[in-house]
Amino acid sequence: MNTPKKASSASKRFVPTDDHQITIGEAHQIISGSTFTVYGRLIDDVTISPAQTGMVHPQGTGEDLQLALIFGIQEDSNCSAVNPPQTVYMPAPDGPADGCGWDPKQYVMWRNLPKHWITIHVVSQLKTLSMALAPMAAAYQEPRFLADEMCLDWMKLSASVFIDPSWTLKAVWVKLHQSDFTFNEQVSLSNVIRKAYGKSFDPNKLTATTTVQIVAGWIPAAVNA
Repeated sequence: MNTPKKASSASKRFVPTDDHQITIGEAHQIISGSTFTVYGRLIDDVTISPAQTGMVHPQGTGEDLQLALIFGIQEDSNCSAVNPPQTVYMPAPDGPADGCGWDPKQYVMWRNLPKHWITIHVVSQLKTLSMALAPMAAAYQEPRFLADEMCLDWMKLSASVFIDPSWTLKAVWVKLHQSDFTFNEQVSLSNVIRKAYGKSFDPNKLTATTTVQIVAGWIPAAVNA
């Protein structure tokens, strides 16, 4: 009597179909969450390869990204202008603008771009040559974090301690200096910031309810308070 042969393990191996798979661009879009539509104008002949910069193309392809000037965005049915317009690297547009009142003869659109897609934001500033080169000359003199300036130069502590960015200036002073927060402290902090970062502003802005995080946002050199 012949014994039935068992099916080989190879014959049982599951082979995924195309429907079971998605592109890297689709995966990136799912991970990135919500999307929006962007309107702008292309900047001629300025492109960059995602592979050379370590970026992922939003559609998962190897196509170059082109520099563009972005004028507006649309989330659901809400349109808003980007003011002032911002220069970023973008994938190939989906076509002429067809929403939010943008002239299709001048503007293009990108549909369903992931909001958290990582691109390159190009910031341009008008400066004299000496001013443009000055940061390079001082590149090796890294400014201290705002928390360090507050501990060492403002409160005159012997060492830097942790300061929660959500704390108000009054809370910082009372907790760590253990004295009343007055207008004199606002003036002294303003002087410390001016000396450390070259950023001057009215001490009246440094109120008791102003948080450390807000102050750090006013000082580009102290991104991490």
